[in-house]
Amino acid sequence: MSEQQAKLSKSEAKTYRVQGFTCANCAAKFENNVKSLPGVQDAKVNFGASKITVWGTTTIEELEKAGAFENLKVREDKEKAVKREPFWKQKENIKVYISAVLLVISWFLGKQYGEEHIFATIGYAAAILIGGYSLFIKGFKNLVRLNFDMNTLMTVAILGAAAIGEWGEGATVVILFAISEALERYSMDKARQSIESLMDIAPKEALIRRGNEEMMVPVDDIRSLRALFHG
Repeated sequence: MSEQQAKLSKSEAKTYRVQGFTCANCAAKFENNVKSLPGVQDAKVNFGASKITVWGTTTIEELEKAGAFENLKVREDKEKAVKREPFWKQKENIKVYISAVLLVISWFLGKQYGEEHIFATIGYAAAILIGGYSLFIKGFKNLVRLNFDMNTLMTVAILGAAAIGEWGEGATVVILFAISEALERYSMDKARQSIESLMDIAPKEALIRRGNEEMMVPVDDIRSLRALFHG
């Protein structure tokens, strides 16, 4: 392929909206996964706007497969977002409620019968497993790959607490971490909804003046026009 053909091919960019980012590291991992897809020449994630621009050819199914580690959902840039359930109804938060209830029950049993009582230990263990399931899956996968992130470190810390018999502390750490992730998802979703609302009311066309000539062009075409005028 000639240099000119390569530039032309790389200029064929398409932007998608991404739902489900929980951290900047996850966005970077998704970007790298997309770059490795067949037919993709380059990809760039805009974490703040929750978008990805892809140079090359791919499908939404392939993009979602690249983001399966975080259960990311991808849609066309112009496609309206599916209205999400209220924060307290979202199914990913239900496990936090269950774990919190188990923690309180186990704490009460520990006060009544002693921290070493079998029922208290079982309750704490159940709270750890339910509240930290997704955390452990990510943590173990990253540990195998020697990729140490927050999920890996939290997994090691919780397993260490369980190993020395501090089940209550381990369950508390799991629930606090799960609550922090839930609040982070909520705040990020609200911020992105605000950004999307601003983008929806932004002008779709711009007035371009070159010398004595004026023209109305789509905002998305301004960058390509600048490249054309500047050679």
